[in-house]
Amino acid sequence: MSRRLYFTPQHHKGQAINPYCDNYINSLRDYYTLIGDTYRHLPRGVEFFIHSWKADVYILNWIESISQLRGGFVQACFCVIALCVIRLRRKKIVWMFHNIHPLYGETISSRILRMLLFKWASLIVSHSEEAAKYARRFARGRVAFRVHPMMRVERDNWAGQLRDCDFFCWGTIQPYKGIAEFLTNPKCRESQRKILILGKCDDEELRECIETNINSNIVFENRRATFPEIAAQCKRAKYVLFPYVGEGVSSSGVLMDTLLMGGVPVGPNRGAFADLSTEGCCITYNAIDEVFNLPMDEEYRIKLDQEKVDHFIDVNSWASFGKWLYGVLENNVSFNA
Repeated sequence: MSRRLYFTPQHHKGQAINPYCDNYINSLRDYYTLIGDTYRHLPRGVEFFIHSWKADVYILNWIESISQLRGGFVQACFCVIALCVIRLRRKKIVWMFHNIHPLYGETISSRILRMLLFKWASLIVSHSEEAAKYARRFARGRVAFRVHPMMRVERDNWAGQLRDCDFFCWGTIQPYKGIAEFLTNPKCRESQRKILILGKCDDEELRECIETNINSNIVFENRRATFPEIAAQCKRAKYVLFPYVGEGVSSSGVLMDTLLMGGVPVGPNRGAFADLSTEGCCITYNAIDEVFNLPMDEEYRIKLDQEKVDHFIDVNSWASFGKWLYGVLENNVSFNA
């Protein structure tokens, strides 16, 4: 009988599917028996507590930020109890350390959960070297850096309208992504760069700030686009820009998706952006003003070496990640294997 695995968060009915979570789960199906389908109608913290008595391995994503959900304090309490149960049962905890600091700010609940996870996690995995170095300062267990896994997906050809632009920003628009700060930068207007921002913004104040700063060269489409459209626009744009702000961001799924879709990503010289830069798969900046000096003429525009990109994608597949994680957890395989 295979060992039982509990993964959180799993897809709940009525919620948007997170490709990261689904790909992660699928990468481990050959090695573990997945549990967690029975109580998906319950709040995430309660569901975690119920399963804290049942699995052999627990993989936790963004659990430290659960206080941001509805009834967050109560859910966080259930998570604390669940961690204590798992600790008493001597089962393995894998904490996916996605961000150096919680993206939506620290709370008492998040501090307590982070403290327990640093103390009790059997393995902490980060998708950026910078975040892994930070985690090693506090962790009692092992800490590993592993590049954010990727999966090649065939995108349908997009037959709709595309826009010519110098910078393309896409994905759910949240404060830490720095769109407002980028648009209010004086050089943004001075440069007259053509900018397309495509993504849903549910933050009313942030949306109003963005809309206040658009002009004839800046287009903001407040909607969720399909991947075929995003893929086509990534290829059409000269650069795909990630003007992220703050100290907490370390990894980025949309960065990896941009690479898969043939875009040329540009981001801050930290976290996963810095890691990919060393592989020749990303352009980085130390100050946002530097992006306005990027060459825009097609003859001189910076392009990625497609052979390097293809090799990077193949080496860092979801299948290889699942095999690596199982080996580390069950067979004490070296991190570098």
